[in-house]
Amino acid sequence: MLGLSTGMGLWLIDRGVLCGQHGLMAAVLSGPGPHADLDPAQLGARIGGEIAAHFPHWPTVQTLRVVRERRATFLCDVGVNARRPGNATALPRLWLAGDYTDTGYPATLEGAVRSGVQCARRIINLLR
Repeated sequence: MLGLSTGMGLWLIDRGVLCGQHGLMAAVLSGPGPHADLDPAQLGARIGGEIAAHFPHWPTVQTLRVVRERRATFLCDVGVNARRPGNATALPRLWLAGDYTDTGYPATLEGAVRSGVQCARRIINLLR
């Protein structure tokens, strides 16, 4: 995962490393911005151009797919943390990890990572 400080794409994720899907890259954009006004073809071309500018030695983009999840952002409201579940559940071998859990962070990539690490540590401690 690579954070970018310029352009529309905030994060690049190499799915070859992450999921064994070699040659597949994901670009993550968050929040409101000019990208919301672009149709999928325009947005894909823009992000493809940004990737090519950052990595000119990479092969040319062959296929682009735009997925918009408009409800991906966590509701930031008074008392919302009281509704966020912890990692442990009532079922002994079922654990939760994700940006929506009680991490002390907002629902972000960082919050999801923190939740995964926190959950893994709790499971490891239980197995000891």
